[in-house]
Amino acid sequence: MDVAREIEIDLWKTGLHGVERGIKKKEELMSKSRQFSKDMDLFGEVKEEGETTGYIGFRENAWKQDDLKKRLIIRY
Repeated sequence: MDVAREIEIDLWKTGLHGVERGIKKKEELMSKSRQFSKDMDLFGEVKEEGETTGYIGFRENAWKQDDLKKRLIIRY
């Protein structure tokens, strides 16, 4: 029984990537997952066995609040 899988995470250096590019791309991602919101910024891609299975992002607005309310929310 094989229980180990190879997971590759490709982190992007800039926000210029093809996943969010386009007029309707963010709406398409939001419709696929309720975890993806308008203030979510994607910063990486997750691949399992060479196939893209998801993306990693964080919510910018929750991170840009004052120090007492600041939260880091990362989603896959």
